[in-house]
Amino acid sequence: MQILSGRVDAKGEIKEPEIAQMQSVEKEGDGYYQFRGTLRTGKSGFLGYTVRILPHHPLAVAPFVPLLITWASESSVASPELILK
Repeated sequence: MQILSGRVDAKGEIKEPEIAQMQSVEKEGDGYYQFRGTLRTGKSGFLGYTVRILPHHPLAVAPFVPLLITWASESSVASPELILK
């Protein structure tokens, strides 16, 4: 899991994102996991962030398989506090 952050343009899109890795810290049961990461930036202005989940398998050629990447959205993230802990 990764945090992407950076300056946001007029459309609300993150431009030139900085990427930070998140670590799994706890299994909460029934397919739910808690992740933790640190978000740091030396930039000012309109900033945004999101998280993405990349597939991971030792035999995978690359982690960027288009239909297997999941992005955070209001409907997919139950509680922002889970991300920000």
